[in-house]
Amino acid sequence: PAAGAFGEESGPTRLNGAQGESVTFALVVPRGSRVDSVAWNGKSIIAIVTPGEPAPLRVIHTHYRDRLRVPDGSYSLQVTDLRPEDTGTYTAQIATQGSPDPIFRRFALRVYKRLAESDITVTPVLGSVNTVNGTCSITLNCTVQGAGEDVNCTWNQTEAGTVISTGASIHISHRLGDEGASVTCTARNPVSSSSRSVSLQDVCAEPPGCREMDVAAIAGESVQLQPVTWPESWVKISWEVTLDSGETYRLLTANKGEAPHLRSVLHFASRVTLHPENLSLQIDPVNKSDRGLYALEITAAGGRVDRTTFRVSVFERVRQPNLTVLSAHTQHGQCNLTLSCSVPGADAVTYSWS
Repeated sequence: PAAGAFGEESGPTRLNGAQGESVTFALVVPRGSRVDSVAWNGKSIIAIVTPGEPAPLRVIHTHYRDRLRVPDGSYSLQVTDLRPEDTGTYTAQIATQGSPDPIFRRFALRVYKRLAESDITVTPVLGSVNTVNGTCSITLNCTVQGAGEDVNCTWNQTEAGTVISTGASIHISHRLGDEGASVTCTARNPVSSSSRSVSLQDVCAEPPGCREMDVAAIAGESVQLQPVTWPESWVKISWEVTLDSGETYRLLTANKGEAPHLRSVLHFASRVTLHPENLSLQIDPVNKSDRGLYALEITAAGGRVDRTTFRVSVFERVRQPNLTVLSAHTQHGQCNLTLSCSVPGADAVTYSWS
């Protein structure tokens, strides 16, 4: 029907709700009308309210079970413990005595997540760092995990407090040596806002996405290769290795929220495990032939790629050393010795005497 036909309003009342909280569809019954019933509909019928003190509520749709109530003295409907899937259009169909045509009232609900600092990640764009004459220029991205639509970002210099840019990215310059300088990304949606700050000195000091770590492992035992940091908004990872013997293998790939895809690599047969909680790679047991350069590539939302490499060296446990007397002679009541300390077959052993 056309707008206004059968008592329908020209447009829905728009409401925003926060995930886990509640919203009330406030229903105003035309003055002088005597209500027989109010049927609340979403994609299908949700509940029916009939006159009474308090007004009886019959919940029809199981999705809303234990989450609906009628505020005292009204035919309004309150939805508690809001979920993202509650987003949509809701219609109250009001049947009144003496009228064959119902009255319609519509409500458009959007459910948003309340933003927290932990949802926000500020990261340099790969390859954007440029330092000339002591000034660092860099592009930063602000990403908000799990926030859905209608999120806006603004940037400000923490010490100034004024907005210097809007949007998900900012290109900014920083004078090296100014250790107190930082920049803050504030993310907002219709129900909340939150911020995260980063030190410009820190992001300029380290080339984004490139880190190398030295790892020493003991042959026959377990080793775990774990990145120090990783973007919270990661969507895909991969682990690969170039062994010192020259072979290169792709060990595994994984998409966030899915089981990792372990490659069938004979050299590492059944010895490789991914720990999704920290993206680390475990080799158990590790062998001397596993020495090499291991690389973790993390792809974040928006396309940024972080690459962390691990230079893995594998050693035998140091056994009890052999102590050999190379020479001995006595002179003027003193014994002079030349001793040798060695561990046969061990690599990169250093010795000290006490």
